[in-house]
Amino acid sequence: MKKISLHILFNFRLPLFAPFFLCVALLWASCKKEYTTSHEFVEYTETFFLTGNNPLINDPNGTSRATAKLWLMTNNELYYDVYFTVLEAPNVPTNLQIVAGQMASPGEVILLLESHTFSNTNSAQGKVELTAQQKERILAKNFHVVCQSNGRPNGLVAANATSN
Repeated sequence: MKKISLHILFNFRLPLFAPFFLCVALLWASCKKEYTTSHEFVEYTETFFLTGNNPLINDPNGTSRATAKLWLMTNNELYYDVYFTVLEAPNVPTNLQIVAGQMASPGEVILLLESHTFSNTNSAQGKVELTAQQKERILAKNFHVVCQSNGRPNGLVAANATSN
């Protein structure tokens, strides 16, 4: 009878157990990770569909359309994303204003978001730091947004904030 050495037996079975040990090591490593999350949260968000057919601008034949998204964070940062889906020539958007009150009449400008990227892409994104008073006025949801252009400095498109 031929003797089988322990060395040959061990070398033969090691490759069979290698995947098992690899899975156990990966599982252990993945369970040990610590994830840090942001301590800032979205306190208010709204999407505005801006048109010229409203009481403020009163342009029922205007074809310009824009979408503005606002995210107000608990740390007083306001993120914004504004883009035109339709922009009638020769208008070039210049800024976005957050204005106190509803669109029935012009109100006090709460925040002016100027962007130089409008002229190249017809869109603008960014963030601004708000004062406590600006944040309070936005959270009251009694405001409207107006996008101005070089051809229409009083407003190209606008929309009211919803009160829900």
